[in-house]
Amino acid sequence: ILLSLSDFLCLMRDVSAVPSSQIYEETIRQAALRTCMGLLGRCLSCFVDTWTIVISIFDVTTDILVLLDFLGRGEKAYFSVSLAIFALAQCCYAFLFVAEYGAHLRPWYRVLCFFAVLPFGQLVPLFCWLESWHLVWVDLFLLSCGLRPTTPNALEDYQQKKKEKQKMRGMLKLEERNGHRRTTDDSSGSSSSSRDAGRSKGSNDGSGDMLWSALEAKYKSHAGFLVEAFVEAVPQAVLQVVFTVSKGEATGLNGASLFTSIFTIVSKGYLVSYALDYLTFFFNFGCVAADCIGLFAVATSTALLSLGGESWSLWLLFVLAKAGIALSLVGGFSLLWFSIFDDHIKMLRPSIWLQGVPGVKSVFFDIYVIRCVGWCLAVVPSLVLFFAARLWLLPLLVFGSVDSEIGRRSPFLKGILGFLNGTDGGDSDRRLRLETLNTFLRRAQRHQAELERDLRWVKESKTQGEILQSWIRRLFLPKYYAWRPSMAPSAIENRSSEDTRVIPTSNDHDSDQVYLMEELRQDKGI
Repeated sequence: ILLSLSDFLCLMRDVSAVPSSQIYEETIRQAALRTCMGLLGRCLSCFVDTWTIVISIFDVTTDILVLLDFLGRGEKAYFSVSLAIFALAQCCYAFLFVAEYGAHLRPWYRVLCFFAVLPFGQLVPLFCWLESWHLVWVDLFLLSCGLRPTTPNALEDYQQKKKEKQKMRGMLKLEERNGHRRTTDDSSGSSSSSRDAGRSKGSNDGSGDMLWSALEAKYKSHAGFLVEAFVEAVPQAVLQVVFTVSKGEATGLNGASLFTSIFTIVSKGYLVSYALDYLTFFFNFGCVAADCIGLFAVATSTALLSLGGESWSLWLLFVLAKAGIALSLVGGFSLLWFSIFDDHIKMLRPSIWLQGVPGVKSVFFDIYVIRCVGWCLAVVPSLVLFFAARLWLLPLLVFGSVDSEIGRRSPFLKGILGFLNGTDGGDSDRRLRLETLNTFLRRAQRHQAELERDLRWVKESKTQGEILQSWIRRLFLPKYYAWRPSMAPSAIENRSSEDTRVIPTSNDHDSDQVYLMEELRQDKGI
């Protein structure tokens, strides 16, 4: 936030230093808008991080107090279940830490790291968030412990920066000895340029969607909090709901713990709600929030069923749910051992499987131990998804909006949506636009090799853009643009039979329509 404010002040200082006749107002306005949007994005990101950390700490604190309250009331069954949930969460946190930072270690060192982190498992989400900032002292701490931070080449970058600082200090000392000092403007200019260079290196190149980039960054930094929501917050909240309904009493501590658990779960819903359209994004988030709240309705019905206060239809649904859980566990366990045996056979036949199995160094430890332990730790999150996922299946399976490929190809897909919606003018008939778009996609797939052949001969981005525009014109107006390469004369001999088709030369409008309709019929026949 401070960097964004300093950039904005530097921009205003530069504007005030230049005469008004030399300032392009539109450029300055756009630069100021980009700076303000960056400042707003950083403020929102800091608010989300602060909210997530505070609500997570408060949720864990209230769960511990509820655990002690169970012990004080003499509820040994509820105390044992709550303690088992905490133990499972500790194991999941330690497993996540080793998988994130110690996957390169030898098997016994990974076991040692697991048991070393196990007592401090509740701090792993905070550490994962802190490490996502790529602070130098955090990276050095991990490297000193033999672990590997998520920053690529962290040690090399640190050593390079250290050498640059030493070199800069030597140059300053040399200048002081010679009686030369840098002016304030030069120092400010160099610092701002270095800051801009660092900012441009770490900023988004614009090839993807801003929302997708933000969600991807949050998913990496909030992975520990996501594990907490599925492994600890949901089971503890369900346990308290069952206790409150079965005992017929509730305290302020139970209410506060349940309230914070619901907020902890719902606040993670935006991570799995991405969509190209912002209204669809909020709809997906609403589906996740509704499923989280509906999960507690299931817990309430289960508690009432145990008391005999529900009808036979709910009892039948409960029996079917138990059968579904049992079949899912059996199927998942069978699939686990099928993959284990399959990968073990691949490791036993290196002459056939030359590359082996990715990430497998020790057959016994990496294939048998790690996968079996990971499957056991994933049972509780899978059960949570089994009981909770209802409305969220709409964007996941029906709409197909929650897809990583959509985020990676969002500029292309947003351009398609803009064309279908007629944002750039033209004919407002959506059916005609959809037919045109399908025709373009089919022709583009058919002539993709010719575009790649033309682009192979040039390296300048401007020339590539011209070739691309000419290729698109040839797709829609083949009467006026012949199918032949524009850069490589030797490639003319390699033209396909489709390139040598006869093109009508009449300028009559009716012949143009007949020719284009014939093209549409050929495309529809493919």
